[in-house]
Amino acid sequence: MGTEMNEPEPAAIIRRVAFWDLKAIARIEEACYNNPWSQDQLEAMLIQPDLEGWGLYLGRRIRAYALLRFRTRHAFLETLTVHPRARRRGHGMALMQVLIDRAAQRGSRCIVTEVHETNLPAQLFYQRTGFEMVKVLHRYFDDGADAYLFSARVRVTQPADEVCS
Repeated sequence: MGTEMNEPEPAAIIRRVAFWDLKAIARIEEACYNNPWSQDQLEAMLIQPDLEGWGLYLGRRIRAYALLRFRTRHAFLETLTVHPRARRRGHGMALMQVLIDRAAQRGSRCIVTEVHETNLPAQLFYQRTGFEMVKVLHRYFDDGADAYLFSARVRVTQPADEVCS
């Protein structure tokens, strides 16, 4: 008697997100956050010329996405979100590498992001991907919680502990 084998997961493809991805991205937001961005909010962000949206797709389904905003000297990571059923498979790391490469292509010296003080998995993820916590932003979030500002060098000329603002 044979055992059934699960079908292998399709290869991950990372590409820029398109407007037709917004409904699926909004569903990822709803699965991950208590106060998710709406589809309209996501659309309003994606039309901004200084913001790029990137997605990780398995087959036709988006399983992770990131929004990266470019400033004069740095890139600001608005979010990097992996669907709960797709976590712990390296998708966040793969997407982060694309973001770092893209920031370097656009001339950014570093990438910065803010993390809720209670989001330990995100804090550990950013540390594993080369980010350092450089500042506490007191009472930053609507719930009164602090945010930790993380920064990662994109180019060797940028000190890791400097926030490029």
